[in-house]
Amino acid sequence: MRTLLTACCLLIALQSVAQTRAEQRRLDSKNEASLELFDNDKDDADFYNYSIPENFLNAPAVILCQKNTYTHDATPYTLKLIKEFHTKILVNEKTALEDFATIYFDIDMKQGDKIAIKLLKKNGTINEITAVKDALKVDKGKVPSVYRTYGNENQDYYKLAIPNLEVGDTLEYIFFIHVNVSTPTRDGGVNTFAFYPTYRYLNSTYPVVKQKLLIDLGPKLYLSAKSMHGAPELKKINSDDRKRVVYYTEDVNRAAVEDQRWLYTAREMPCIKFQPFYAPRKPVTDRSIFFISDDAETIKSSISKDDIKAKVTNKLQKPFVKSSPAVIAKAAILKKLDASISKGDSKEKILESYHNYLRSEFREYATPAYDEYFLAMSMYVLNKYDIPFDIVVVPNRITADKETALFTDDLMYCLRVNEKFIFPTQRNSQLYASDISYVGQDGWIAKVDDKGKRILAVDDITIPNSLSSENQIIDKLYIEIQEDNFEKINLIDTCYYSGLAKRTYTRYNSRQDELGTEEDDTILFDEDEKKERARRNTARREEQQRKETEAEKQTYDKVKKELAESLKEDYSNLIEVDTFAILNTGSFAPNTALVEKIDLEIGDLIKKVGPNYIVELGKAIGSQVEVKKDEQNRKNGVWINYPSEYNKIIRMKIPAGYTVDGLQNFNFNIDNAAGKFTSTAIQKNGYVEVDFQKVYKKNYLTAAEWPNLVSMLDAAYDFTQKQLVLKK
Repeated sequence: MRTLLTACCLLIALQSVAQTRAEQRRLDSKNEASLELFDNDKDDADFYNYSIPENFLNAPAVILCQKNTYTHDATPYTLKLIKEFHTKILVNEKTALEDFATIYFDIDMKQGDKIAIKLLKKNGTINEITAVKDALKVDKGKVPSVYRTYGNENQDYYKLAIPNLEVGDTLEYIFFIHVNVSTPTRDGGVNTFAFYPTYRYLNSTYPVVKQKLLIDLGPKLYLSAKSMHGAPELKKINSDDRKRVVYYTEDVNRAAVEDQRWLYTAREMPCIKFQPFYAPRKPVTDRSIFFISDDAETIKSSISKDDIKAKVTNKLQKPFVKSSPAVIAKAAILKKLDASISKGDSKEKILESYHNYLRSEFREYATPAYDEYFLAMSMYVLNKYDIPFDIVVVPNRITADKETALFTDDLMYCLRVNEKFIFPTQRNSQLYASDISYVGQDGWIAKVDDKGKRILAVDDITIPNSLSSENQIIDKLYIEIQEDNFEKINLIDTCYYSGLAKRTYTRYNSRQDELGTEEDDTILFDEDEKKERARRNTARREEQQRKETEAEKQTYDKVKKELAESLKEDYSNLIEVDTFAILNTGSFAPNTALVEKIDLEIGDLIKKVGPNYIVELGKAIGSQVEVKKDEQNRKNGVWINYPSEYNKIIRMKIPAGYTVDGLQNFNFNIDNAAGKFTSTAIQKNGYVEVDFQKVYKKNYLTAAEWPNLVSMLDAAYDFTQKQLVLKK
């Protein structure tokens, strides 16, 4: 027994020592920051000899040289990628110190990633930064764009302070990043494995003198790639290893990004996007899963109608990996739909019922249902009830158009039934309601035979754009000055959302979910189903299971607090959000608005001047876009989520004993091809009444149309600066 005890103690001690040594090795690894890493590019003259263009000399910082190398290899079990990023930056002004006094990187020391950083001081000395172990994990959304890599690697980001960085210093860093994917995306028939898509944008927050991109592919790797919006083309270069294929390009004197507001980066900015595939079988004959070139020596740079036909045929015959016809047929939601259908119901009623039942499965999500799941479920229902349909494929409006779409991830699916489009369901959606990712997009329509089994042809199609009149926000604002304290204002705001404004509404998500579920239970489900859904909903919210009333109060208080924080952008002295409620989800009755009501107490809209009071009534509409002087001239197009119409009706009670002066300040009339801002103000029956309308007429404007939009925006901003006087 004593021998056994001694052995156990020895084993524990050895394990402890091993763990300590492993931890030490990990820390030592994190301390690795050797300047030897720069030796890979020691013969690259562009990192040592450079000429800064005259128009870059006044920039806060200049990226002197940047080289990104992606080395891909694969086996049937693992995809391997090594990314080498080498960057050299000159800091010219204090305004740039904030971006570079802390650097960000997406590396994992535990799997062999390495980083080296050196600081060339303006006096000529070189400081090596070795405190990599002090790097802190940071949310990816908070990483400055100058450090972002655009791919789907889902790597963690870290930040590291650069001590003693000063104006005139040159910062240089190099990262070696390993990305190993042991369970790659794979189709069932051809053994095709996909690396993550990567977007290499050429514009940065700061100008770039020279930047290089090198893509190195191992055996049996195929490349899909496209240079967009003025980016240089990739060219094949010689490789020391004849089994490898290497592509290279370089770009010089790329100006900084100037337009930041309303810019869809992937739709405007110079970019090279690429995605390698591992296809061990040759030739590659089936492109129904991924869009891939016929041979490893040729880059695939576009999507053809044949590609779309193969892809949609696959969706038709093998709808969704986890949604085979047998699986779909057993879906509980479809059984409920079947039970709700009566003999003689019109196809339109069946479609409406199906949309409502499918939406009920996604009540808790603010984003649309996954489009491929929606497509699989929809095709099953449409075929079962003999409703003819076609499948529509378009690029996501935010990321691509028809000419630049290349990856399967670029594409989104919807249906056309009876010449109308049906988009994936969403919390507040209704049948045939538009979706911001689809509207106005050119794409392809796959004509399906009457049996719903075969694609007859693939044609071009354009999904109609949405109109501003379809996407309205009607805001009724009642203002009352407190009689016992003129410096406080009670504001009751009742707001009606329709169209895409309703579909994209995201405030108070838990309450929307709760109200929507109650509506579904009342309209769609019987008593047994209600109990089952209640059980499932409770299971999703363990906190409510234990203490439902208290949890809802906590949720409500949290929502009020978050709402108060967001409204501080509109009202600098928001005293309190008294109540907030969603009065109608707008889910069922056609063309019904979502309605919210907010009661506020505000202290910054009125101030006493002698015997009178100045009311900053213009600020009651909330903050408006202020176009700065450096934004007046624009080079890029203007990307707005959707055309919209914002109507506001302000009604303010005039305190007893006071008259009103200054109503003429609130009369505006700007109307052009880009937008509209009109306003009128009158005094009526003891109230000040102001009606205004703000319209975004398009969801895209060219740079030449920008001045028209600025005119409208300036008018709306000027409105917020207007005042009226209450005279005693």
